[in-house]
Amino acid sequence: MSSPTQTSNPPWLVMVYMAGDNSLTEEMVLALQDLKAEGPPQDDIIVAQFDPSGTGISTQRYDFTDSIGKVTLDDYRDKSFDGLESNTGSPDTLKAFIKWARDQVTDGIKRRSLLILSGHGSGTTEDFFMKDEASMDALTFDELHDVLKNVKPKIDILGLDACYMCMGELAYEIRGDVGILIGPEGLEPAFGWPYRRILAGAKAKRLAPGGQPMAPEELADTIVSEYVSHYADYDRAAGRSADLAALRLAEMNAVTRAFKALVAQLDALPDADHDKILLAHWYAQTYKADQFVDLRDLCVQIQTQLGQDHPAASACEGVKSALDASVIRSGCSGFATQHSYGLSIYFPWASVSPDYTDRHFAKDTQWYGFLKKHIAKTQREPRYSPTTLSFSVADLLNFLLQHGGPAAAASPAQIQKRLKDNSGPVRQLNGWLTSGARPLSELIRPSEKPPASFSLDAEKAIVRRLLALARAADNEDRLGALLKAAQRVDASDIPPADVPHEFSDRFFRSRYTDKSRYTDKSRYTDKSRYTDKSRYGGDRESWVKNLPPVIGSAYWRPPPRAARLKGGTARGSRRPE
Repeated sequence: MSSPTQTSNPPWLVMVYMAGDNSLTEEMVLALQDLKAEGPPQDDIIVAQFDPSGTGISTQRYDFTDSIGKVTLDDYRDKSFDGLESNTGSPDTLKAFIKWARDQVTDGIKRRSLLILSGHGSGTTEDFFMKDEASMDALTFDELHDVLKNVKPKIDILGLDACYMCMGELAYEIRGDVGILIGPEGLEPAFGWPYRRILAGAKAKRLAPGGQPMAPEELADTIVSEYVSHYADYDRAAGRSADLAALRLAEMNAVTRAFKALVAQLDALPDADHDKILLAHWYAQTYKADQFVDLRDLCVQIQTQLGQDHPAASACEGVKSALDASVIRSGCSGFATQHSYGLSIYFPWASVSPDYTDRHFAKDTQWYGFLKKHIAKTQREPRYSPTTLSFSVADLLNFLLQHGGPAAAASPAQIQKRLKDNSGPVRQLNGWLTSGARPLSELIRPSEKPPASFSLDAEKAIVRRLLALARAADNEDRLGALLKAAQRVDASDIPPADVPHEFSDRFFRSRYTDKSRYTDKSRYTDKSRYTDKSRYGGDRESWVKNLPPVIGSAYWRPPPRAARLKGGTARGSRRPE
């Protein structure tokens, strides 16, 4: 590699981490061919790691920096690396790749860094990110944060070539770890980023008179523009939609503060106004079966429903202003994402995922509490009389774990011995199962008055399921997973008859069990690549949202800060509402 030319902007190290051990293998080979065909801009370094699907096919590493004497993709492969079948869902695998990538910089030149994570993504409420089918694992948001926070110097740009990743919950989680976040709010086509087109655009700017390696925000702007322009052809030719945005993560604290102020206003609404929020939610741009909502568009719709004089409307202006400072560029093409402005949040319609309590954004803004309240306020009255439990599942598990008194917990080995010998709390629970019609709370919470209406059959089914699951919790990790599953079930609003199934499902989806979290009902199906949300009539007949079936693309670039402070708008920066 020749020595870099002297420029005022440092060149780039581009690291592409491809989690292809799933349905995306073929598309990722196309992406590698794009990287090979176009090559890096002058002085830049591009490396990649690819984990393909198929038993026995090893993980591969590539260096596209030098093309001399190289023809095939295999010519660019690092033959010294024997990756066997690596687990791209493991944080250790990602750490090792980043270290290897940085070791390829041998000229002593300080470089900016772009890390691209390419694979399946699923948003904020579950840990489906960088899915690896062979290892039955995926990267969680917490694991991603733990990897990134230890990368020094920190990553300049994190590109998420995966669905549903430009979310407030993730941006807030990694706000101190990365300078800029690039990703889609909605579903991404299986082909992912158009790497050859992005590289060509970067090269053109580098080769222009006086051209320099691009600054981070300029590169982020180019990626968004080339991506949206590329998928505009899919809109015109096939009726498909796409979106992408680039965010300054240093502004996420301000966005979160402004959103917390809005949540406080929403939490104070009278019951009748929750129907107005329901309507604002319905009108707003949504994604992933309408579970996620564009935050800026939601604010616009709240202002419309509550009126501009409402205190919540002023809070919405604060959120929009903070978003303006965070969004470098947002773009969309196609009718299904036409009101995308760069950042989405979780806003379900009927049930709040218990996993959402893990997100710092949900806790720090009080959004989780408002969601629970709002969904309860807007739920229809039941036609049938509901039943309840006389206990919580976590209390039941803690009763089983007690050892020498409520304050001390039994070890996994002690639990297994009790199950085998039918002793201690196990004997008491088995005795209750055959004792008759008294509620379980009389055994585990004798000081509490049981509810007037409870399901004895459901309570007995839950006890039987707990005893069965306890046999599988034979080490500390699995016992912890069982307790977490019990807490998540308690946070759900499911009927008692469904608790045994939900309890076992959550336990067996844990990474600490032998069961895979990916089942036939996984979100990763043959229909996940494009979905049926095209603009054509047959598809639109099944839509809940009434979006105009228009063709086109648009960009959202907030006006310059000086113009915002003066109340002005930069020409060409705003889309019609």
